[in-house]
Amino acid sequence: MTEETIQAVEGRPWDTDSIHDTFEAANQAREDLKIIWKASGQNNMQVKVRRRNSDGRFAVKTRAPAVEKQEKKKKKQKKSTRGEGFING
Repeated sequence: MTEETIQAVEGRPWDTDSIHDTFEAANQAREDLKIIWKASGQNNMQVKVRRRNSDGRFAVKTRAPAVEKQEKKKKKQKKSTRGEGFING
């Protein structure tokens, strides 16, 4: 048997935008956010509707996609010799 490990790539955390009593109201809020973002040129924003199990209400959550970090190159340290800069004699 071979075991495959799946690494989940986690993005930025979701922010709760609003909470609604029905899915229809939450879905309408989600569609309104999409229209607002499209008009302002923010096409890369993400939005979802999640059901809250504790009270049966629906939350509209938003986030901006994760920005990939560029790796910084480490500078090599110059090796110094002992007594460098001193005059012998």
